[in-house]
Amino acid sequence: MGLFGGGKKQGASPMRRSRAGQKQLRRSAVPPAQPVEKRVAPARKPKVERKPLPWRQWTASLGRWLMPTLAVSLVLGLLLAGWKMLDYVGSVPVSRVAVTGNLKHLDRQLLVARVQPLLAGEGFMTVDLEAIRAALLELPWVADVSIQRLWPDQLMIAVSEQEAIARWGKDGLLNRRGEVFRPQPLGDISKLPALFGPDGMSADVVARYAEMRALLAEQNLALASLGSDERGSWSAILQNGVVLRLGTGDVLKKMRRFLRIYRDELREQLDKVAYIDLRYGNGLAVGWKQDNLERG
Repeated sequence: MGLFGGGKKQGASPMRRSRAGQKQLRRSAVPPAQPVEKRVAPARKPKVERKPLPWRQWTASLGRWLMPTLAVSLVLGLLLAGWKMLDYVGSVPVSRVAVTGNLKHLDRQLLVARVQPLLAGEGFMTVDLEAIRAALLELPWVADVSIQRLWPDQLMIAVSEQEAIARWGKDGLLNRRGEVFRPQPLGDISKLPALFGPDGMSADVVARYAEMRALLAEQNLALASLGSDERGSWSAILQNGVVLRLGTGDVLKKMRRFLRIYRDELREQLDKVAYIDLRYGNGLAVGWKQDNLERG
């Protein structure tokens, strides 16, 4: 056994040698690893700044300077042309004045004659329209004025005439706004009611007249006169001549009191009444025409 065991240590068997050789052959058959080739990007060439040619620089600079200059020149040219046109038009005299409106008390030719002196030495665009309007508003029958320029040399003047709704005192008239105006001559005013009082109370008198007229119309009565004195004491006259003494305070309340008594007691006897005194707190006093005759 010792010999056999020693024989194993000294050498390998042919079979093991052949397997070892095959492993070596297999290892030797594998080709060696090829080195990996790395591609390196070519280096970029530095950019070369191209400088514009001298003539291009000059052209660009000229354009930047020339465009604003041309724009400013164009604007100035237009302004100058407009100014010359305005100056030309302004120097053209007004050759025609037309007056429009429904006029019953005003004469159109007299209105034009009043305007003419304000046109002397003035042009179409320079004439003072406010001065013309103020001059026409000074006329008593003129209520309002509007003026337009019509190209190339005409003025169109629209005039609104006063509308008289009542007489005021001895020499005046009242319009619907309660404003006093005093034309001369007054014209035919016989059909207008007569209102009176201080000029500062004209609007109040017109308002009271409208309210009382509406109340009286319910009983087929009408006012011929209404007014107040400086102390604020009111009086009225009916169209049949009966005088209503209203005094101070709430005159509409007093007028309603009269209408109640008229409807209940005085309707058939009103033609015999001279006056009715309503200055009492809750009642009234009647003055009969017969009493006046007896006293006379």
